Amino acid sequence: MKYKRPVAVALIAALVTTGCASTRGNFVKNSYKLDKLDFCQNYVKDYSALQKYKANAYSVKDSKDRNYFRVLEREVDRRNVSYGECKAVVKEHEDDVAKGILAAAALIAITAAVANSSGGGGYGSSTSYEWDEFYDAYGNLTWRCRDTSNGQFAYDYNCAGSLKTDSTWPGK
Repeated sequence: MKYKRPVAVALIAALVTTGCASTRGNFVKNSYKLDKLDFCQNYVKDYSALQKYKANAYSVKDSKDRNYFRVLEREVDRRNVSYGECKAVVKEHEDDVAKGILAAAALIAITAAVANSSGGGGYGSSTSYEWDEFYDAYGNLTWRCRDTSNGQFAYDYNCAGSLKTDSTWPGK
């Protein structure tokens, strides 16, 4: 099935990127522009570190980290968002992504099952096709695809991928 690999790659990419918060540098530069989900992902991820920073129990030597925590604290105040509210926003997003991944996985499974089935339908019968070599009305040796259940000619694409052997109908 030609679409199986790209869909699987898309699913993996979705899994990898679902819980991504902005980098600290991006957060500092674009804190006012970030949507609520991006802001909340950072806040939830760094909540305990921010609490330690605010209590001065966490010594921040790196000026970039110190600046990040100042900007994060400022954004929490400016947006007037609680940790619990942000945690709920992040969880809702993760649940939505998980539902999408499950739906895509189910779609892949169904598509694979259909692609691997023999194409038969109803009453448990399945149709298979084989090549037949014979002389046509003009005396030329020719190949045609046939339905093995009834010997009727079928579209050649039904035999695509099968070796051209005349073992089912060997008589010319």
